[in-house]
Amino acid sequence: MTTCKVVKKSAMRGAAPKAAGVGAEPENFQILDTENSKLTYQGVDVHGHAVDISAVATLTVSSSDEALATVDTPVGMEVTAKFLAPGQVSIIAVATWNDGSRGPFTITTPVTISGSAAVGLTVTFGTPTVR
Repeated sequence: MTTCKVVKKSAMRGAAPKAAGVGAEPENFQILDTENSKLTYQGVDVHGHAVDISAVATLTVSSSDEALATVDTPVGMEVTAKFLAPGQVSIIAVATWNDGSRGPFTITTPVTISGSAAVGLTVTFGTPTVR
């Protein structure tokens, strides 16, 4: 049997609703310095569900360090990021409602870029054998 606790509306005061426009914090993305990646952005409703906002908002995206990563001009809610050199960079996206009714909403995504070129040597020992 399933039970449901009934709570008066007045008893719910003080419970902070989830702020509109706030989604899950992005994790640190890992990529090589020879790779590109397409990033797709969506709105987030008060329950944390993705919402297509491509018809009502405009997206701008930038890199915190263009020596490490650049971004193309967005097409709708998608943009291609090009990763150029090892290091830490952030990709910053801002969605602004076309009619000004909401936002702007900003999301900053941290990225760790690993190097793909050899810059030194490493050694791995094999399994020892008896002589």
